[in-house]
Amino acid sequence: MSYRYFGKSKRPYEFKACAHCGENSWILTTGRYCSRECQGYGVARPKKFTGTITEYKRYHKRVYDRRGRASSCVNGCEATRYEWANLTGRYEDPEDYQAMCVLCHRRMDVGQLSEKGRQGHEGI
Repeated sequence: MSYRYFGKSKRPYEFKACAHCGENSWILTTGRYCSRECQGYGVARPKKFTGTITEYKRYHKRVYDRRGRASSCVNGCEATRYEWANLTGRYEDPEDYQAMCVLCHRRMDVGQLSEKGRQGHEGI
């Protein structure tokens, strides 16, 4: 197995097949993908979303561009990080998103956000 170093990089690359597209390329020895596009293929997205990862990212960017950064949780939770969560599956509609803390967003995605829990995390 031969390794190669590019530019001033101290990280070794090896010639191997991309885990997504199968194309042989110089890839970091610890990496699996030949490009950012192939790497983005493995990004988690909701199971109910049937489009490509590019569409998924584009819809979220559109919400961010139109509505700004999520700054509070619709359930009244105090957190350090907030995200835009899609409510009904109409991803292309920027008004179909609500700001939620990460915990409420994840629990909503798996259907565990109870009515009692909407007042904060204690009831979830």
